[in-house]
Amino acid sequence: LAGIYSSLIVNLSDISSDDRFQNYTRSLIMFQEATTDNIDNVWAAGESTTDLNNLCWTASDQWVSAIYYHIYNIVALSNELIRNAADSEIERFSEGDRALIIRYRNEARGLRALAYSHAIDFFPAVSFVDENSGVGSYIPPIYDRKQLFAYVESELKDLQNLLPSSCYGHFTSATASALLARLYLN
Repeated sequence: LAGIYSSLIVNLSDISSDDRFQNYTRSLIMFQEATTDNIDNVWAAGESTTDLNNLCWTASDQWVSAIYYHIYNIVALSNELIRNAADSEIERFSEGDRALIIRYRNEARGLRALAYSHAIDFFPAVSFVDENSGVGSYIPPIYDRKQLFAYVESELKDLQNLLPSSCYGHFTSATASALLARLYLN
């Protein structure tokens, strides 16, 4: 679970040798702000944001690649935790440990929903993978925004009842509610 949380701030060296593209939070902010007038006059070309500013990005843009790879890194890490924390995998643990693993599994579901909510924001259609998807040469189905919205909405509604209402620094039922509200406002 710590790896999923840290993926929000650590660099992915495979994305680019340029540090500015390697951090999820930075890439996210660039997509949320550089596409508005907020920073247009400040960073018009200095951060290679011209395409973002003009809302005409393509798959060859480094910012697009960075946010895409970051989103799917979180999805992949979350899927791996969820897959390995299935009920059949954790039955050998004590009752207390199972409860904690289930809570962490649900937090991973929430973090995956967060990543998919960002995919909804930035891409009209994306590959959909979850813990039941194949690994390796598996070709996932493509979900449009409507399909992905329905999936994220159902996950968040479910998590509102499964997670604690507060636990500092963790994805909670309150976080699920806030993300659900953001999803509806979007």
